[in-house]
Order: sequence, then C-alpha cells, then structure tokens
Amino acid sequence: MIKVNGLQVAPTELEDLLMTHSNIADAAVIGLADEHFGQVPTAFVVLKDPNGKDSLPEDIEEYVKGKLP
Repeated sequence: MIKVNGLQVAPTELEDLLMTHSNIADAAVIGLADEHFGQVPTAFVVLKDPNGKDSLPEDIEEYVKGKLP
C-alpha cells in the first residue's frame, strides 16, 4: 500500500486503471517518499506506440485523474 496524505492507495488499483489506457502495454506503480504527502504514487509504463496519440506523460496523467474518485 502507498500512504498518501494519510490515505492508503493500492498500487494494483492504479496499475489496473493504467492498463485500460489504449496506448499502455504494461504498467507498474510504486510509492516515492514525499515531504508533504508522505508518499506519492509514481507510475512506470510501457507504451504500445511511443509516438502515438496520448503518449505524453501529461496525457496519461489527465486520463488517470479523469477516472479516479
């Protein structure tokens, strides 16, 4: 579990969400230490097409934010 600002986040839930993105072939999520939040989720992804649409980190971050509660 990743503890973010007192909340527990399961890396597998974020990985499953990332895998629903049309341009992601594989994903792994870990927690990195953060002074303000305790930990922050950090994703590592393998893209199906690195030059394809929605391949920028900002595009993927926006996609995930739009799917989280």
